[in-house]
Amino acid sequence: MYAHEVVPAMDTLRAAVDAMEEIVAADYWPVPTYDDILFYV
Repeated sequence: MYAHEVVPAMDTLRAAVDAMEEIVAADYWPVPTYDDILFYV
């Protein structure tokens, strides 16, 4: 069930969040971006 239902739902959600991350100003983004995690930790 996890592989067939949860993972696809997470992939869909991630696509939406990744798209939002590109258009929302950093001041309004409440969580670390991938850039922050990869290069500034």
